[in-house]
Amino acid sequence: MNKNNSFLQEIKIPENITIVRNLSYRNTPDTTCKLDVYFMDKKGPVSSPAIVFIHGGSWQEGDKSNPLYIENCIKYANKGYICVTVNYRVT
Repeated sequence: MNKNNSFLQEIKIPENITIVRNLSYRNTPDTTCKLDVYFMDKKGPVSSPAIVFIHGGSWQEGDKSNPLYIENCIKYANKGYICVTVNYRVT
């Protein structure tokens, strides 16, 4: 995540949304690629469609903690989707 995440404190996260941050999905010699998962709290096993948000930046810059992606993940998680934002190795 970016070192300056003060904007995260400004985004209201509904009580019914769970966020699991910084799950490692790939290790390279240079970096560990991580993702965040957003989902609505539901009782019991539930199948839900998923949306994966991949930040822009021409494979050279960007971050999964961009407020636009966080807000969209919260919006769609509130509608029942499982949302994932990923960081990837940039060139």
